[in-house]
Amino acid sequence: MVMGMFLPSVCGHYLNKGDNDLAALLHPLAGDDAFVQTPAAKRAEATLDLLDRFLAGLRGALGKDMPQNFKEAGVPGYRMEDILNVLANDREGPALCAIVKRLWDQQPMPF
Repeated sequence: MVMGMFLPSVCGHYLNKGDNDLAALLHPLAGDDAFVQTPAAKRAEATLDLLDRFLAGLRGALGKDMPQNFKEAGVPGYRMEDILNVLANDREGPALCAIVKRLWDQQPMPF
């Protein structure tokens, strides 16, 4: 459930920043043929499209909507400070904290 909330936002964040190679994920996710047939300049976008389809399939398999943010998941507001404190200690803390704040009651960033 948490990955369903975070994956679109984290991947979108890194795609926009350009400092993580999302294109490299296409190979293990899609396989040799899809990787080779996808132009290098389109691989990051193809990776995000594949992840989006995966999450849509997961939501469909559940037979109900997955929570898209912390509020829908029932996380109480008073826990937000605890979550942010834990994330602040991570090497990627500032970026993760920004994503968590956005995911409190908003939808994930689209790919």
